[in-house]
Amino acid sequence: MIPKEVLEKVRLLEIRARHIIEDVFAGQYQSVFKGRGMEFEEVREYVPGDDIRTIDWNVTARMGQLFIKKHREERELTVLLLVDVSASQSFGSAGKTKSEIAAALCAVLAFSAIRNNDRVGLITFSDKVHRFIPPKKGKRHGMCVIREILHPGRAADGNDERLSSKQRLKERLGAIKGLPRSLASLFGPGHPTSALRTNLGQSLRFLNRVMHRRCIVFLISDFVAADDFLLDLSLTARRHDLTACVISDRREAELPRVGILAVADPETGQTRVIDTTDEWFRREFAAKRRSERDALSRRLLASNVEFAEIPTSGDYVSPLVALFDRRKRRQSIGR
Repeated sequence: MIPKEVLEKVRLLEIRARHIIEDVFAGQYQSVFKGRGMEFEEVREYVPGDDIRTIDWNVTARMGQLFIKKHREERELTVLLLVDVSASQSFGSAGKTKSEIAAALCAVLAFSAIRNNDRVGLITFSDKVHRFIPPKKGKRHGMCVIREILHPGRAADGNDERLSSKQRLKERLGAIKGLPRSLASLFGPGHPTSALRTNLGQSLRFLNRVMHRRCIVFLISDFVAADDFLLDLSLTARRHDLTACVISDRREAELPRVGILAVADPETGQTRVIDTTDEWFRREFAAKRRSERDALSRRLLASNVEFAEIPTSGDYVSPLVALFDRRKRRQSIGR
């Protein structure tokens, strides 16, 4: 049974997404993502003014008069949302968690696709794939996709076990405040906790196995991954139209000066006590984060993956619009 508050959130996201699509996107999705090509429709007699390049010479030779091939754009597309649901997605320092931003992004993307009569599917993952919803059309299906992100259901791969692990971690840590995994990484390796960490490579390999035809993929994650996913990222970008939405929080880039603080890595359960008044430590933390983000940007660019950084604070629509604008400019230059 799905809680009433979850259904209300889904409905609210659908309403907000519709307004964003109508008021801000204004055809952005359709202009950026084209159909797979031109599909043959029929052969008809030549009419003065028709493009002579469309003449079907085989039919013309048989019939003794000019005939042309008529084509139509094959508009129908498949959009696949590949969404990180690992423990680090529960972090947020500005009123919204990464998972809430991910759900909002998915709502905008899913309903943009549905409005264009495209199919939408979903894969959720952490250290393993938790849920695969095959692409389908329709608003009702889009609502199911968003609902799954907000309220994961039972899955054959052990989804219930994942949720219970999160609950056990929450109870064990008690009142300790969580900060991003990058903070714990300054102190050395943590203790792996199955089903809480992120394995991007495995999710990308699963995507390539189940999606045989080229599709539009939005990879939505904070990219706090324990694995080396560069090869899988490159292979996926060659097979599909892959775009990355990198969700970030300001506290992943800088620490607040709040004195002695107990922190926990949400993906490993490792805890530390730090002194945030230590200027050297704060500088080292910020420098390490900048280095990690720069390295991620280089990896994405090297794999020919376009990306946008989406903050948990402020506007999450503008970075997406800017990303679409960049794609349109590149497409116009390519033509």
